[in-house]
Amino acid sequence: KELIVGSTEAEFLGSVKARTFELPNRIHIKNLRVHKHHRRKGIATALLSTVMQYTLEEIPTAKAVSLKVEQMINPGSAMLYEKEGFVFNERVYPGFMIKTL
Repeated sequence: KELIVGSTEAEFLGSVKARTFELPNRIHIKNLRVHKHHRRKGIATALLSTVMQYTLEEIPTAKAVSLKVEQMINPGSAMLYEKEGFVFNERVYPGFMIKTL
């Protein structure tokens, strides 16, 4: 099952693609991106919020939301995810972040 959220306008602003996993009962954000001309405007936060809301409402068995971020390449994204409650768990794999619901 996949959730895809994107811009409804002709101009691309941002999108998120998330996938559900049967085990271990989590949503994994596969791709969250915002057009470079529209960054730092709260769009990524809104997309992330949409995934979190969807998870809570539609997948009551989900216990966590995860994603992968290249901290050295994309420190701004890593900071956003940390601000939103995600924590690194490098034991899973490099760049793996998770937020418990």
